[in-house]
Amino acid sequence: MKTYKDQIVEGNIHTINNFEVARNNKLHCPVKNDMLIRFTPFTTVFQEQENAATIPMNNFQIHPLDRLQERNNKSDYAIDVVGLLIGVEEKTWVNVGLQRTPIRRIQIEDQCNTKVVVTLWGAKADLIDTHITQD
Repeated sequence: MKTYKDQIVEGNIHTINNFEVARNNKLHCPVKNDMLIRFTPFTTVFQEQENAATIPMNNFQIHPLDRLQERNNKSDYAIDVVGLLIGVEEKTWVNVGLQRTPIRRIQIEDQCNTKVVVTLWGAKADLIDTHITQD
């Protein structure tokens, strides 16, 4: 994969030849797709000179907060949520196996006034600090 990683530049258009198409195993996918492609030793990648501005850069599957329970314990694909950060708790620590792991709980609210508590684990617990919501 390293060979191909060096050839593919995000934001550019590429032509990819000689790859395999397979059914998606549907575990921990960034997007919801039934199929995936696999590079082989014969796969070739060419960067095109066309302008990529007409192709959308991002594709989101935004779920309303009141429907998050439907995705509980499902790891087939990732989802996105949009909400206002309305609360941040102090960072705490939990034991995961033999290691202490930081966690931080935050509360978000969507446009329908639905509120949920989200737990940030590991390094993500340090991405938000409690002083953000103090005012």
